[in-house]
Amino acid sequence: MLDDQIVILCGGQGTRVRSVIGNKPKILMPILNKTFLEIQLVHYYEKGFRNFFYIVGFGGEQVINELHIFQKRLKDINISYHSEGNTRLGTGGSILSCIDKLDDKFLLTYGDNFLRLNFKKFSEEFRLSTKNYMTIYKNSNLIEPSNVFYDESKNRIISYDKLKKKKNFKHIDYGFFGIIKDSFLSKVPSSPCFDLNIFIQQSISDDIIAPFFTSDRFYDIGNPGAIEEFINFYSKNL
Repeated sequence: MLDDQIVILCGGQGTRVRSVIGNKPKILMPILNKTFLEIQLVHYYEKGFRNFFYIVGFGGEQVINELHIFQKRLKDINISYHSEGNTRLGTGGSILSCIDKLDDKFLLTYGDNFLRLNFKKFSEEFRLSTKNYMTIYKNSNLIEPSNVFYDESKNRIISYDKLKKKKNFKHIDYGFFGIIKDSFLSKVPSSPCFDLNIFIQQSISDDIIAPFFTSDRFYDIGNPGAIEEFINFYSKNL
């Protein structure tokens, strides 16, 4: 069992998949007679997680109602949540809005991905580290454009850019982080609305974020093509 608090960001409006989900939040997308929330939560549960914290936004009440169902079904887990309300705060701002409810060290991921890394090893390494952690995957632009420049000789993440394609970027942000609360607070901009990328880029610049590697590709439901890929994968691994 893993004692870590896992924080799941699921406040986005899912505009790229609106034709698939209608007016539902993306995490409630139906996949083979289940919601994606159920698939993801049960996956993490089977990997040993028991302490979940969801940050909801668009369609938050629908998500919360679903969470109540699983809190009753899985007796040995703790599910908490926070709603950022009607104002979109960005991924960083939504974390800041409930920072007092988060552990001194917490794990962070998104409500639209399906990840297959060694969570136990990640947890063990992060617990002993004085740095934040960022999982990266060497995809060499095969799944999505690579957005991380990792220097093997220094074992250090040098740069992170989700907007510009660069030839020396071979890795991609995997969407799973270990965050030290005090470190996060020290990098918060003056505006309450900001993207998590700001924290990541500043942490890279100050060398206070360490890489964690995985060799298994990720799946997500962020666009129609990705949804089809995930359904194909998931249907073969039920």
